[in-house]
Amino acid sequence: SFTPMCERLGPIKTIEFLNLYFDRMIDILHANNAIIDKLIGDAIVSRFDSGNINTDALNSVKAAWNMLRALDEFNKLAVEKINIRIGVNSGKVILGNLGSKNYRLDYTMIGDNVNVTQRLESQAPRQGCLISQPTYELVKENVIVGEMQALQVKGKKEIVNAYVLLGLKYV
Repeated sequence: SFTPMCERLGPIKTIEFLNLYFDRMIDILHANNAIIDKLIGDAIVSRFDSGNINTDALNSVKAAWNMLRALDEFNKLAVEKINIRIGVNSGKVILGNLGSKNYRLDYTMIGDNVNVTQRLESQAPRQGCLISQPTYELVKENVIVGEMQALQVKGKKEIVNAYVLLGLKYV
């Protein structure tokens, strides 16, 4: 509901509102050792890159769960209630400078796993998180999830298996 919100609030109030939201969510991501890749409109793209895939997967799921809980509190006080969807995936990505060497380069991540993550986010329930099968395999001892979902995602020939995150087994 980002576009209608922008229309209702106008540009200055939209920026103020998003900055409040980003402050809260980025604090949670940083507390779970995330690296913020970029902000795209109302979206936050982050990665977890400690060098230990198990730690990174668990940190990403903890961050997602904590963001969903924090959103409940944020919405109680916010001028506008917002909905979020989160996608979490694990795998290799390409990191590097992307863009024009003469005008603008962004250090960013790209690759199939980034695309799958975005597709999971777009199919996640409102106020919910979908975690991919590879992530689930790394964190299954620590999470509570719904039934496995076989998703057909845009641009992929193969089915993507994912789970709705329902909770953590510890806090």
